Amino acid sequence: MQVLIDKDGLVIGYATVGGFVDGVEVETLPVGFEDDFYPQKWRYLNGELVISKVPKPPEPDPEPIETLEMRLERMEARLNAVANSMDAEQIGRMADSGAAAIEWIAEIETSKQIDLGGDISGGKGSKTG
Repeated sequence: MQVLIDKDGLVIGYATVGGFVDGVEVETLPVGFEDDFYPQKWRYLNGELVISKVPKPPEPDPEPIETLEMRLERMEARLNAVANSMDAEQIGRMADSGAAAIEWIAEIETSKQIDLGGDISGGKGSKTG
């Protein structure tokens, strides 16, 4: 097994398979070395691993997991902020644009039916002759 030590002799990593470029080979491990390892807990001193005086760092607080409800609330807040920032004129223009788009789509649908030889009700054109 190899340990990786920093400039102060503190063990900052270990490898049970392979090793480190600047790793130090260790033949015997103290009891509990692998079970409760954290960087700087152990010091490499005179060819042996001894417990250092460096305390275990505190566990970081877990980051909150964003739920689907949280995302929805955030999106609704953004939408409300945009809606609240719009004045009546802007809202009117958007409504007019939407209505114009619906009319334009209806005209396209109507022209497709006429171009195909049918009337706007979808029936076949009559033949004379």
